[in-house]
Amino acid sequence: MPRMLRAPNGVPPLEFGNRAFFGATTPDGNVVVIDSPSMVAQSAVPIDAPRDVLVHAAYLAAPPTVGLLNRGLRGVIAMDAGIGRNESGVGGLGLADAVHVPAASVSVFSAEMCVGRSVWDDGVISRVNAAAAALGVQPGFATREAAMLMLRAPPGMPRHLANPEGDGDFPIVNSTDGGIHGCWSMGLPRGDRARDVFCVGTPVDTTMTVHMYNHRILPRGVIGSDGGFGRAQMAIAGLQILQDMGIACAAVSHLSAELGNARSIHGEGIISIANAHAEAAGVRVGMAARDAAALLLRRDVPAARARMIRPAAAGDAVAVAAVVHAAYRHYVARIGKPPGPMLDDYPARIANGQVWVLEAAGAIAGVLVLERQADRFQLDNVAVRPDCQGSGFGRALMDFAEAEARRGGWAEIVLYTHVLMTENQALYRRLGYAETGRVSEKGFERVYMTKRLA
Repeated sequence: MPRMLRAPNGVPPLEFGNRAFFGATTPDGNVVVIDSPSMVAQSAVPIDAPRDVLVHAAYLAAPPTVGLLNRGLRGVIAMDAGIGRNESGVGGLGLADAVHVPAASVSVFSAEMCVGRSVWDDGVISRVNAAAAALGVQPGFATREAAMLMLRAPPGMPRHLANPEGDGDFPIVNSTDGGIHGCWSMGLPRGDRARDVFCVGTPVDTTMTVHMYNHRILPRGVIGSDGGFGRAQMAIAGLQILQDMGIACAAVSHLSAELGNARSIHGEGIISIANAHAEAAGVRVGMAARDAAALLLRRDVPAARARMIRPAAAGDAVAVAAVVHAAYRHYVARIGKPPGPMLDDYPARIANGQVWVLEAAGAIAGVLVLERQADRFQLDNVAVRPDCQGSGFGRALMDFAEAEARRGGWAEIVLYTHVLMTENQALYRRLGYAETGRVSEKGFERVYMTKRLA
């Protein structure tokens, strides 16, 4: 059955990417399992590259494999993305062999793309390179069996291999109103790309959408590979997620164009599936990707993105403070002084990654401040611009805060409000929060409330 992943309020499932764990630990090295190789530097568990084998749930094409070989990993196992045209989905096997590093691919039909746990628990090896075969790894082995054999390889060593597809995006078709650009990962583009279309070498999977969201790359459209669709159709899970984010997205058959090669995606790809935004722009199954990209380049997208919650950027500080002041200023007369949120240092909060904003119609309409303290996950402030109140934005921000707490593994979420803000207390009770105490803190009389998370 296909997994239907969504992006409520324009937020993709952010848990995908840096979920990491030890598949095995031994005195001679460990097996580290992670959703995405792009998150290795931020892995939730330590990685000692020369001693460790890495299992990841993205594709084993040449471009992502170069980075892992340069880190000096002892061995690599990743998804085959349907293997694809010219066996490009497993193009990393040959690169690894050239530097005597064992590598193997997992069938995309045996495990879920972008889900490291599934690759470890359910994965079945589909291809191996010569270095892996010399250690006894064979197609048909379970992922964990192959990984343990790779721990017998000599320790890895750092390298300086050049990436065949470069380290950024590049123009394919220039236009006076945006352009068509290529890249092997949507984690590479930067800046305001709202008028551009991207042809990307990866499957249109979940991690792709998380990269786009984290870097605020919200283009007119994206065309990638279908990666063979895979188990639970997770290789194309990004189609619906980007639909929710207001972005047109289509995929080409993995048999028609080379995985990891954006120029091949654009020049040789044949569309196999598209989301509703892409279809509305005229994209159809069976169409050449170059024609589909041209159609997406004509698409007017800003109106499609009615609402999105995103991390605040440094340039948002003035707008964030303005929203907070507008939302709280009517309390000044009631409590006799500006409430705490009106006195906060928002540039510092933003720099610490504690502020999220809700954008509506291109403007900041709501603000959320979240604190991850040593002993609790705290919702420190939620504010909605007065002219936007009653639109469901406050509830959307509250729901997002609870989702973030769950994503971080917290069993409950804590918030506080002023004792005289009685309407806020009533609202929080309706949302399932219960009062846990009253304190005098930083010159304010505060009511603390907690909600247990299912």
